[in-house]
Amino acid sequence: MLKSKATANQCGVPLTSTPDSLLDQGNDQSDFAISLIWMVSQRIKEGRPLVQSDSTADIWSELCPTNLLCTALEGKTLGIIGFNSAGQDIAKRAHQELGMRIIAYDPCAITNEVSTSCYVETTHSIDDLLPNSDYVLLNDAQQTTENSTINRNDHYIIDSNRLNLMKPNACLINIAHGAAVDLQALMQALWFETIAGAGLTINNGEMSIPIYNQAYSQLGFSSCDNVVLLPRPQLTNDETRAAMGFRVAQNIKDVSADNRPQDQVN
Repeated sequence: MLKSKATANQCGVPLTSTPDSLLDQGNDQSDFAISLIWMVSQRIKEGRPLVQSDSTADIWSELCPTNLLCTALEGKTLGIIGFNSAGQDIAKRAHQELGMRIIAYDPCAITNEVSTSCYVETTHSIDDLLPNSDYVLLNDAQQTTENSTINRNDHYIIDSNRLNLMKPNACLINIAHGAAVDLQALMQALWFETIAGAGLTINNGEMSIPIYNQAYSQLGFSSCDNVVLLPRPQLTNDETRAAMGFRVAQNIKDVSADNRPQDQVN
């Protein structure tokens, strides 16, 4: 962005953005995060084949009352790593809609006002959060503030040592970038059932990198019953994209009329 600004300034070209149309991206992020938590807790991946099989009747007849037992979310603890605006929205919804207790860690101090409005208890470190959480949500690996990141210089945020801090019945939900988690260590934790499950997201950019492509495709995440693996959302929807298009059109109109666009950033 800074390079684009400098180039636009040199060429005397207005550079605009579409800020207001993205105000709901926190809601989009929280929708996706809560969906992953719910899918893992309700064992959706394991249950779906039952109604897709050609021998559905036979499978159902073999089920007993203890098969595919789900986990109630009410009363469980959600630990959120990275408490930006999206993390705050997730916390509110998980508490209000799912009845979950919320704890959170962020390298920036979480104010009392935010703690109260988001129903959250703060922890002093990731290592404090992990053993006290039933669901660990890795929300934001690169904080938006320039000098406040979560272990920016570490290779992984969640590695084998931190996986060992989690409860055996806990689940890891990662909606941050794939490099934040040691995938080999995570697969081992799932194989040996030192954690109960995981909900993971991935995007095209990561799949184009050989080490991540190999990790996701060869470690067996896609075939693991207690893992939900989904493409990472683009933090937008049809309505948002339409709003962005209208703002772009208005900015072009303003420039054509020799007026300064309201969204000009240079």
